[in-house]
Amino acid sequence: MKPEDPEVTVVAMQAETPANEKVIYQYKLLKRIRRHPLISLVYLGFLTLWLSVVPILHGGAYHLLWGIGALVGWQAAYYVLTTALLGREREELRYSQRYGWLLASPWFGYLPTSSVPFRQYRSIQLHLTAIGVLASAGLAVWVPPAAALTAGFIHLWWMAPRLYLAMAMKRSAQSGSILAMTPADVGLYSS
Repeated sequence: MKPEDPEVTVVAMQAETPANEKVIYQYKLLKRIRRHPLISLVYLGFLTLWLSVVPILHGGAYHLLWGIGALVGWQAAYYVLTTALLGREREELRYSQRYGWLLASPWFGYLPTSSVPFRQYRSIQLHLTAIGVLASAGLAVWVPPAAALTAGFIHLWWMAPRLYLAMAMKRSAQSGSILAMTPADVGLYSS
C-alpha cells in the first residue's frame, strides 16, 4: 500500500435522491493508496505464521481454535460496534447503508462500500482499536495468556491496514473530505 502523489483529477460520484433521480457530485482527488499484492501476501503471511507457531509452542489445537475463534469473533464485534457507533447521531444513520462486507486483502471485514466522510471513518477505526485492545487485555483475566495474546494479535492484525489508511490520509485530509474504498484502492477526495 504505497501512497501515490496526489493527482489533480476530478471524479464524479453519484448519489440517489429520494425521488430516485441521480445527482452527480464533483470531487478532487487528494490522495490515493493502491492495494499491492505483495504487501497483501506479507500481511496474510503474518497471520499464518502466528496461527502456526503459537499452537506448537503453547499446547496444540486448543490455541489454534482460539485463533480461529478470534478471527470470526472480532469481525462480529466490529460489525456490532460499527453499527452502534454509526447510530450515535441521527445524521450518521444514513451512512450505515454505505457500510458492507469487503473481502479483498488487506481490506477484510465490515468497511465502507461507498463514499463516507473521512472524519467518520477515522473515528470509528480509532474507537474499534481502543475497545479491542481493552477487550483483549480483559480476556487475560479469564483465559490462558497465550490465548489472550492470540486474540490481541488478531485484533491488531485486523486493524493494522485500517489504521494505516487513517494515518496515511490524515495529512492530506481537509474539512469535509470523503473516503472512497474499493477492493483495488482507497481514495481521499474533497469537494
